[in-house]
Amino acid sequence: MAYFTGQSAANIIEADDLRDDYQWYNQQQLEQEQYFMDMKDNELTLWKNETDNPKAPSYKGKGLIGGAEKSVSLWHNTSKAGKPYLKIRVEEPYLTEHPVIKDDVPF
Repeated sequence: MAYFTGQSAANIIEADDLRDDYQWYNQQQLEQEQYFMDMKDNELTLWKNETDNPKAPSYKGKGLIGGAEKSVSLWHNTSKAGKPYLKIRVEEPYLTEHPVIKDDVPF
């Protein structure tokens, strides 16, 4: 069993958390890319967005429009008159490449 003291232990824990987040992110990307590879032009695929934030979209996903990859968000809203409606936003993808995280921590 290893014991750590001071700043270096916090840095190791933080590096492990980043590595876990990166692995989760890569898994999510791979799952979405499987669906994306089978997609046809002018087709969108959405996944339920698991979040507690009331302003976040209800669904998020990807699609091909004009042969270009797009990011898609969908919100369930209610008008001032009380009628439900859907709001959809299609935009350029935020991340086009996976972030690079180096495993060789300098401490």
